[in-house]
Amino acid sequence: YSFRYIIFNSTCSYECREFITSTESPPVGPFRLLLAKAQFDKADELLSSHCDNITLSDDLTTLHGSEVALWQLRHILHSPSRVTEDGEQNIKQDFSNAHDGLSPQLIAQAKQCVRRLATGAVSGGDIGVFFLREASASVRSWPQEKQQGQRKPRVNEFRMALAAIQSSISNVLSSVPKRHVLSLQDEINSLDKKMQCVQLLREALSSSSANSRDFILSPPLANASCPYELYKILLSQGALTTAERVRQLQCELKH
Repeated sequence: YSFRYIIFNSTCSYECREFITSTESPPVGPFRLLLAKAQFDKADELLSSHCDNITLSDDLTTLHGSEVALWQLRHILHSPSRVTEDGEQNIKQDFSNAHDGLSPQLIAQAKQCVRRLATGAVSGGDIGVFFLREASASVRSWPQEKQQGQRKPRVNEFRMALAAIQSSISNVLSSVPKRHVLSLQDEINSLDKKMQCVQLLREALSSSSANSRDFILSPPLANASCPYELYKILLSQGALTTAERVRQLQCELKH
């Protein structure tokens, strides 16, 4: 593509210039458009045709296979969807279906995305590590999304997602450059605290609900990033019995 633009130079006059894309330039625009349209197979094909895992000189023009995995993982987490027999996803925007659990096919796809992100972190340098951390942040914030129509995870589903991404990060710690170890360890710690919240909530509710492993996790409880925050949120919501049970369980864990 090409376009013309006007600049106002130091001599107080206008100058018309023209920008023409080189035919040899990596297809950054088409690549990002395919990701935005959730056409992940086509994005992979485009990337492969221009040498997979191209990394350019700046963040805005980076092409890397891990970015496809990141976008696909986010799409799986946040889209109320089902998988048809031919494997394609049909997105249902009606809110009544937003709480359906992930299908086995989507769970398998999500696991593949996480494996691909872990591989990219080891072989893709700084940008590969960046995309793995972004994926971890997306999993941690999964129940906090507020856009209408986006599904909320069931508590057991969320716990398994946290464990999967934490395990993947732990597995790559010894293989990434040392400069990334500290930030990845911090991410592991954040995931661990989030899993503690989920586990405490499950156990605190188990005595009063037979479905404590299957309830929908959503704000404000989903906003808790550590057990202490979970305790404060429960108190603010008037759930005094559950808050006290969480406190007791946390004390038992410490001793």
